[in-house]
Amino acid sequence: MFNCNAFTNHLCITVSGFVQPCCRFQGFKKKFEYKTLNYKNYLAVNTDGWVTGCESCRFEEEKGKNSYRTTHNENFGKSDKIEFLELSLSNKCNLTCRMCGPEASDKWVDLIQENEELKKFVGKPNNFEQFSIGKLFSTIDLSNLTHIKYLGGEPFITPEFHFLCQYLERMNLIEDISLWINTNITVFPTKVMEYLKQFKNVYLALSLDGVGNINEYIRYGKPWSIIENNIDNFVAIKSDKIYPYIHTTVQAYNVHSISNIVKFAEKKMLDCHQNELRFPKHLAINALSPSYINYIVDDYNKDYFTNYSFDIDSNTKLLEFTTKMDNICNTNIDNIIPKWEKNYDR
Repeated sequence: MFNCNAFTNHLCITVSGFVQPCCRFQGFKKKFEYKTLNYKNYLAVNTDGWVTGCESCRFEEEKGKNSYRTTHNENFGKSDKIEFLELSLSNKCNLTCRMCGPEASDKWVDLIQENEELKKFVGKPNNFEQFSIGKLFSTIDLSNLTHIKYLGGEPFITPEFHFLCQYLERMNLIEDISLWINTNITVFPTKVMEYLKQFKNVYLALSLDGVGNINEYIRYGKPWSIIENNIDNFVAIKSDKIYPYIHTTVQAYNVHSISNIVKFAEKKMLDCHQNELRFPKHLAINALSPSYINYIVDDYNKDYFTNYSFDIDSNTKLLEFTTKMDNICNTNIDNIIPKWEKNYDR
């Protein structure tokens, strides 16, 4: 029987105002309403077998890896009160990452407005909600809350994250909360550092998808020199309470260079965590041609090609998307990724 404790003690509220079991859930979404939200009715969707929407965890477990589900079950019980809250309060961001979209970046909203043909690849922007943090938290029983994962936009450029820290401090909750937060590493959080030090623990996921120009290409908008300098700054604040680590989204654009990322993390004395992208499908590994994969496979990435199945439709979409983005951003993938042209071999 399918079992995931996230369906009883975990809640994710997206920047578009939807509520769902966790940030990786790809199934139904329900609009968040302060007055009528019934957590138990919403979360009670367990069925025999895998729940529709949980394919990301199923995919990882079928490859013999730990998933978000297994990690959650190891760290949280079956309480019917919220222990782990994920939320996004703003999509404000300063990058246009190729695997991202308007849900998590207002830069993507601007890009779509100027290039409507991109809706085919990333969808159209949703209407975004403005949440009152105090009102939001007043609807949730916080008596069991021990973890908060803050999603973006880029948290360290949004005032909403500052407001959240202020609220937790004012309510005398901050010292009992472990904070998980992702950053695109373009800014160092000097303005909120005093808050970060007050949390029980802070796990800083430094989102890095390549070393040098490959990271500039995927996470478009800031030069590598700024990223590496900020990584050094994060390393400098590493402590028993503050834990920065490299987090990589393995995808079509970077699976060839996993070795460089791992070696870079070792050089900086940081742990390196990886998860495989599945959505959007045209940037997943199955979109790469067998000819290209045969060229790039090595000891660092070979496990990602377990159960590989070439998706020719995703390959076509990948190549079309790459060309369009290169034209818009004035970039050229052939100058970034060796032998990329092998993806045209069918």
